[in-house]
Amino acid sequence: MLLLGALRGIGWEGDAQTPYPRADPSDSDRLPGDTWGTAQIPVGVRLEFVGDAQGLEIDYACSTADVGYRAEGAGTTFSAWRGDVEIAAATASVEDDEGTAVHAGAARGEIASAEQIAASRAEVIAIAIGTNCWTRIPHGRAYFREGLLALLSIVRQGHPQTPIVVASPVLRPDAEATVNRLGATLADLREEVEAVVTGLARGGAEDLHLVRGFPLLTADQLPDGIHPGDDGHAILPSAIGDVVSRVSTR
Repeated sequence: MLLLGALRGIGWEGDAQTPYPRADPSDSDRLPGDTWGTAQIPVGVRLEFVGDAQGLEIDYACSTADVGYRAEGAGTTFSAWRGDVEIAAATASVEDDEGTAVHAGAARGEIASAEQIAASRAEVIAIAIGTNCWTRIPHGRAYFREGLLALLSIVRQGHPQTPIVVASPVLRPDAEATVNRLGATLADLREEVEAVVTGLARGGAEDLHLVRGFPLLTADQLPDGIHPGDDGHAILPSAIGDVVSRVSTR
């Protein structure tokens, strides 16, 4: 029997407390608390196997049943896939329900995050930004625009030749026409993302590519009104991944 396993999606070396970080643990003190807290959740890490084993048992227990504001529609199961086919699924079990969930909404394009990306190795860089800047820590249009320009500038300094794909926000029904406390709707922030990226590209920025997020999903593909469900997660890799794949192989 041959069975080889690998973990994909780990950008930085972890430790006992945070084995699969999505930000640099050595630089965590420069990140906002919610950003680092969310970066300790191993979203995007994939456990992959190759071999001819007849079966595989994996035991995993969650520390809390609290899914935060995502609600049950966001999903509470583990799934096993062979290619594009789901072959098994199991409900996430809770071992100790005294923990506290770390909610999402924390990635806002901070300078420290930009510098971490600039210092990392990459063949292609994908940036999705906007939704989290509408809520939690609200951004106005001008502040958001300048922050995005700074983010892209720092990332480009670290990766002069690397393709960068920027995705503007997907649909969020409750935010599209609702102003935050600084007077910006999500539609406003989406417009800024697309204007910045197209403006830089027209001005001569090389290998900078835009994916327009709004047309990609419909409201019924957002079980909690914010995050895509299974159908949405099937669409996003196709729409964004196709562009990433195309520009990374040139």
